[in-house]
Amino acid sequence: MRAGEGGDIFAAEVAAADRGFLYGDALFETMLCLDGVVPWLDYHVERMQLGSERLFMGASDDRLRHYFQQAIPAEGRHILRLTLSRGCGARGYGPDGTEDVTVRARLAPLDALRLQPSSHLDLGLSTMDLGSQPLLAGIKHCNRLEQVLAAREAAEQSVDDVLVGDGRQGFQCAGRANLLVLTDEGLVTPACDERGIAGTRRRVVMEQLAPRLNLPVREAPVSRAMLRGARAVMVSNAVLGLAIAKTIDGEAVTVDSLAVRLQHSYFQELNSWVAD
Repeated sequence: MRAGEGGDIFAAEVAAADRGFLYGDALFETMLCLDGVVPWLDYHVERMQLGSERLFMGASDDRLRHYFQQAIPAEGRHILRLTLSRGCGARGYGPDGTEDVTVRARLAPLDALRLQPSSHLDLGLSTMDLGSQPLLAGIKHCNRLEQVLAAREAAEQSVDDVLVGDGRQGFQCAGRANLLVLTDEGLVTPACDERGIAGTRRRVVMEQLAPRLNLPVREAPVSRAMLRGARAVMVSNAVLGLAIAKTIDGEAVTVDSLAVRLQHSYFQELNSWVAD
């Protein structure tokens, strides 16, 4: 589907000259679709809008909402990935202004277990640091090679995910999720202004759930010492929701009752979006 046109955005074909395919010159959102409803849809749209501005794609808020609404199935429960590419243009890295945005959507089945608190996770430690690039930080662009490498490390370590470094001897996130650490002073999560993705569920926790529990939240580096002394370590993304770590690098992690309350609060909120 091209910007401003109708068409099947579920088409499987991607042109060989598509810049998203060639260079990762594209954005995407992964979201839950619950009987025609996407929880926290505005957060997904706003992040893609920010990405469009950062990459100079020029997709308006109205146009993005149109893409989302076309892609969201009216019935059933699914995981939806919506990808916005700059489209095809002249050869070379630099866009020449002749490109026409293309949109693709892909559905996957949603396991009902995704709508309730998951079992606690085993996390490993990555040997890798995320690269620093403020212009790309926070947005969900389609260059995910760091996440591909992290997933390989998780498989090699036989864990659910790995914590990836922040370039300062601390940790930025998990390979596929944001990192949140419960300390005696409150909830700590690394800032996403230099590296990493500003997750929609991270935002839900920071802006809605933590305040309801009178739980202070701050953006700050997460060190190894902070992990060792944590009351709980959690990770979040749109599909996983909010999960609690039970081990890190083979060592048991404390699971404070406040973290369990926060997790249950998240899933109660999530299920409030489900149509009767």
